Amino acid sequence: MEDSVRVAVAESYFEGLSTRKVEKVFSKFGLTGISASEVSRIAKQLDKQVKEFLNRPNEGSIPYLFADASYFKVRTDGRYTC
Repeated sequence: MEDSVRVAVAESYFEGLSTRKVEKVFSKFGLTGISASEVSRIAKQLDKQVKEFLNRPNEGSIPYLFADASYFKVRTDGRYTC
């Protein structure tokens, strides 16, 4: 199965669609072969990967970037200015 289809199945499942509803949605788009059991199998694989990620050791530094900005449109003489 193509990775993009797996990602779409996972996203639908995580959004709260049941395995059977995911199957129905994909069949309406002409994607066959995605049964409720296939969705369950994909979800189990994802659950395993999420558990591994959450239980990994946090060693070393973790770089991050924090950005904050505001952008306002202001109307002057009937025109927007920045």
